[in-house]
Amino acid sequence: MLDWTLPASAPLDVGGPGWESDGVGVQARGSSLVQIRVARDAEEPRPAGAASRPAATPRPGQSEQAAMPLPPWASAMKVAIQSPADGTKITTNQVSLSGFQPSCDLAGTANVQGVGHYHVEIDKSLVDMFCAPSATISMQNLKAGSHTITVLPALNDHAEVEQNAKSVTIDYQPTQPLPEVAAAPAGTPSIKILSPKSGFTLNGAFDVWVQVSSFNVSCDLEGKPAVTGHGHWHVNLDSTSGP
Repeated sequence: MLDWTLPASAPLDVGGPGWESDGVGVQARGSSLVQIRVARDAEEPRPAGAASRPAATPRPGQSEQAAMPLPPWASAMKVAIQSPADGTKITTNQVSLSGFQPSCDLAGTANVQGVGHYHVEIDKSLVDMFCAPSATISMQNLKAGSHTITVLPALNDHAEVEQNAKSVTIDYQPTQPLPEVAAAPAGTPSIKILSPKSGFTLNGAFDVWVQVSSFNVSCDLEGKPAVTGHGHWHVNLDSTSGP
């Protein structure tokens, strides 16, 4: 377990690619669509030496909107890994931010200059998005040894400022390795929105309740090698695709 601490009150948006299965949605009064999709754990690894996004071709699990060329002001969005130092065994971990105000509340909405969040990757596979200066990342199902942690500034629509990415290599040597999560009986994964109901009038923040079938929900496996029968789910607003 990387000892990154994320306040329990911080809102999170799940990352990773969607399974090739149907999502479900509810239409809230005021013409906003909330859509839910199930997702596997691992994202297609980023190619070695990948540069900033040159064209509107999304990588696997990425929306076309997030693959559009970045606005000029995005270059000012920067991150830095304060801890751990490159090549050390992990202890505490922090990320410093500059050039933008982190906000998870605006994730999935229109881009605003000077506002965004950051993505964390393990071995070039997306784990999640974060907004606090520190974060918690599980090492579940990762083998002991060298691993690369990468942080990337991201706009509200999840487009990444890849030229400002920062990485460190860590030496993962657990004294008490986590029990490996094994494959589970797999069916066709599906998800159902229980609340809010379609047509409800919503004001401010609201909870989304879902019912999942034929897969086990695990955030600890995000960004790790895919495990049959396990995954997580995505929430999309006014869109049928997402990061």
